[in-house]
Amino acid sequence: MLVLSLWRVVAQLAPGWPAAARIIAVILVLSAVTSLWHTRYWDRFVAPDHNVYEWNLRKVLGAHLPFLLLALAHLAWFDESAMFVGAHVVALAASAVAMRFPPWWAADAPAHSPLGVRE
Repeated sequence: MLVLSLWRVVAQLAPGWPAAARIIAVILVLSAVTSLWHTRYWDRFVAPDHNVYEWNLRKVLGAHLPFLLLALAHLAWFDESAMFVGAHVVALAASAVAMRFPPWWAADAPAHSPLGVRE
């Protein structure tokens, strides 16, 4: 929903931009926000085992960026928000099944709370 909202904001702020320019703008803004989110919170407190520094560039270039490019190209071409959100739901659900994320309240969860405070 964040990506879709960002797409709509860029479309409102720059209605005359071609689709490729809007895609680039969304990716640049999203990259800045996501990198801060991951370095400051996600990779430290939620899924530190998922953050293997040596694989970060390969993961971004081989999985995240191609998916985002295809999804944004589909959105630009067809302007179909439901399919865009649905593709993200499927991708995130598959990731959640493939990667084990114990909730913070589970007995085998890492020793931290959702806010990063040691218990």
